[in-house]
Amino acid sequence: FPHHPDHVVRINAIWSSLEGNSLATTRPTKIYRGFDGALPDIWYPVSLAEKISGQDLNGTTESDIEITINSNKNWYLGTDGNTPKTNVDLVSVVLHEIAHGLGFTSSAAITNNQGTLRDEKYLGIYDVLLENDQRVRLSSFADPSIELQVQFTSDKIYLYSPSAVISTGEYPKIFAPSSFIVGSSMAHLDETKYPAGNADALMSPYFGMGESVHSLGTILPAVLDDI
Repeated sequence: FPHHPDHVVRINAIWSSLEGNSLATTRPTKIYRGFDGALPDIWYPVSLAEKISGQDLNGTTESDIEITINSNKNWYLGTDGNTPKTNVDLVSVVLHEIAHGLGFTSSAAITNNQGTLRDEKYLGIYDVLLENDQRVRLSSFADPSIELQVQFTSDKIYLYSPSAVISTGEYPKIFAPSSFIVGSSMAHLDETKYPAGNADALMSPYFGMGESVHSLGTILPAVLDDI
């Protein structure tokens, strides 16, 4: 990192049984706001906060990202991308999860038919970029509100990513199906627009058996650059 050449991102990887069909789950171990270089009253995952501030905020022995990988799945452990049709490619999923840990993640949730975008009254840096097809930022809606719930399930959500526009000519479309899916909605690229085989499929919400995506694509680096 330019501001902190000795900084590393520390990942705690856990091999454990997960309920349901989840392949893996990821969380930043800490979030920060108010540090040098941060936007006012905005949360940043620790690895991103350290990148921006040039400081090791949580110590040299603490992990920055925690990834739990579902040990129940039939994983392909090779690194060549030649994933059999009966297996899930571990490299692809780990790349996807690391991106979440670095900041490609949302606090969007729906409770009692009301949507909320804020964590303890503050937005996360990724959620600052969310907007609808009328270029209205989702952060401008009352929170919590039915209006936000409608937005989250509109299938018309995009990321305001100038870097992505420079690279692709359009704003990235976000996965926001009519039924809100916890852990998937609002925190991934749209599955229909970026399906398996698309150059930006790494950050779509689903991985098929035999699917292998070892490229970051164009959109993910652009969004990470913007945040």
